Amino acid sequence: MANRHLSLTLLTLMVIIVSLTWEILNTKCHVRWPSQINNSEESLAMGKKMDLFSATTYDLSLVSGISADIAERLYSKKEDLIFKARKLPIGQKHLVLEDIKGIGVKKSRLFSQYISLEND
Repeated sequence: MANRHLSLTLLTLMVIIVSLTWEILNTKCHVRWPSQINNSEESLAMGKKMDLFSATTYDLSLVSGISADIAERLYSKKEDLIFKARKLPIGQKHLVLEDIKGIGVKKSRLFSQYISLEND
């Protein structure tokens, strides 16, 4: 009886370790199953722009050149950025991205190729 209890305990521990390992790998490597892919990943993969209004920090960090810090800053100010972008002509909407620390002229032009500043 003691051996059976020990076997069940070891099995439970192994399941917990495998589950935790899987969570760590998913977090660090951003591994996702196809059912977990959201619209931003699909948009970027198909060469379309990601909608800033519905983007998460993870979505924003998918864009090359956007660090976790910049993604967090963009996410926290996205409503203000979209509001300001509405007042600018189409060719100048990317200029509002320069309000974010770490984004200058070159990066704002680059990121505007991947991020839509419209809220339709």
